[in-house]
Parts: sequence; C-alpha cells; structure tokens
Amino acid sequence: MFRLNESPNLAQNNKHMSKLFTSAHLKNFYFGYLIFLLAGLTLIIFIPYGDEVILLNKVANPLLDNVALFFSNLGLGIIFIIPISITLFTRFYYSLSALFILIFTGIITALFKQALFHGKLRPVGLLGIDSFIHTIPGFDYHTMNTFPSGHSVTGFALIFFIALTLKNRRWNLILLMVGLLIAISRVYLLQHFFADTYIGSLLGLIAAYLGFYVTKRIFKNNTLIMSQNLSILWNERIQTQKKKTLLDENKPQRVLPLTFSSAFFFKSSNLR
Repeated sequence: MFRLNESPNLAQNNKHMSKLFTSAHLKNFYFGYLIFLLAGLTLIIFIPYGDEVILLNKVANPLLDNVALFFSNLGLGIIFIIPISITLFTRFYYSLSALFILIFTGIITALFKQALFHGKLRPVGLLGIDSFIHTIPGFDYHTMNTFPSGHSVTGFALIFFIALTLKNRRWNLILLMVGLLIAISRVYLLQHFFADTYIGSLLGLIAAYLGFYVTKRIFKNNTLIMSQNLSILWNERIQTQKKKTLLDENKPQRVLPLTFSSAFFFKSSNLR
C-alpha cells in the first residue's frame, strides 16, 4: 500500500526535482541554446523578413526534401507517445510531465495562432508560390497562421524534456541539433519564417518548464507518482504473490478433532 504523506524518500525526490532545471548536465545545452538565440537574433535583425526563406529555397533538392520532411515530422505532437510510454518504466512523474507538456504545447500554439496572430501569412501566402524555384510535388503548402511554428514549439519541448530526463551531457548537444533541424526544416518546407521557429523554440522550452512545474505542484505529496514506476510496481506485485504463496504452503492443515460427540455422530450414521 502506497502512502500519500511525506516520507524521507519523497522529500529527497522533491528536492531532486527542484534542481532538475539547474543540473550540471544541462550546462552545455543551455550554452548551445544561448548561441542559437544570439545567432538567430542577428539573423532576424540583419536579413530582411522573408529573404531567409528564399535563400534556403535556392539550395533545395529532392534529397534535402526527404531530410526536411523527416525532421519536420519529429515536431508532431503524436511523437510524445514515445517518451510518455518509456518513462512509465522510469518514473510516473516524468510520464505525467510529458503529458502536461504536450497539453501546454497545444494550448500555447493555439493561443498564438488562433487568438493573438490569427491570419498572419506564411511564406507562400505572403510571397507567392512563384517566388520559390523549388517546390515539392503534392506537398500541402499552408498560407495562413504562420506565427509561431507549432512544430518548433513541440519539437523543442520534446528535446528539452529528453535532455532533462536523460541526464546525459554528451547527448545534450545532439538533442539541441535535432531541435534546430526541426526548426530549419519548417523554413525549408516554406511553412514558416525563421522568426516563427525562433520564437517557437522559446515557447517550447516554456511549455516544458510548465509541464514539470504543474505536475510537481499537483502530485508533490504523492509517493506513487513521484517515486514509483511500472517496473517497481510489477516487481512488488510479484514479491507479494510469492510471499502469499509461501505463507499458504507453510500454513498448517486444520484437522477436525475426533471428539466424543463427533464419534457418536459417525457411529449413529453407520447404524442407520
């Protein structure tokens, strides 16, 4: 039976969770992302709005089309099924955080696209399809609601979540590179301007923070959520079944004693 009150292990886990975003293994992730922010801001300031899409389109080819489509698909919300499922075997806290992150990415994207910047034109809508020398046959080019890039919001939320939970410094820069490729792929595919993906990356990190924060606020005193996972529960169930079986095997057999009244009953029965 799991207790919902505070315990030493739970207190230790809560302390660990509070330091999740300031862990030493994230330093290179933060440093790399800072470089991206500075470089991206320089690009936004010095390159006229929309020219970055035209410049990137000039190097487009069928091989890069496939690469861009692959990384673009990594920004789909359905990808979150993978980390949610995997972290069920590490800690329920992570799984619920991933679920809340997915919810927040949807809310943030919808708020910006449908309320704050509804109708803002995408590259094809603003510049016209004839402005680009390379297009993908059969590809669905959207024309409205460009800001921010929903794929970038989801993609950066996902890679930040993985960086936080994987706790492997060597993988952080690779994860960051994947996030950048997701963002670039959206510009390459003429679906967004660079500014859309730039802000989208920031919103993705914010969504990731909110997901962990809300999960902790709701379940911080819940030992089952904060400390357990499916593997632990399964092993405990197996151990419980083994103990129960062992107790049943060692339990003495109850034999009905042959008292005078029972002996008389059996004797009387035989006489009938």
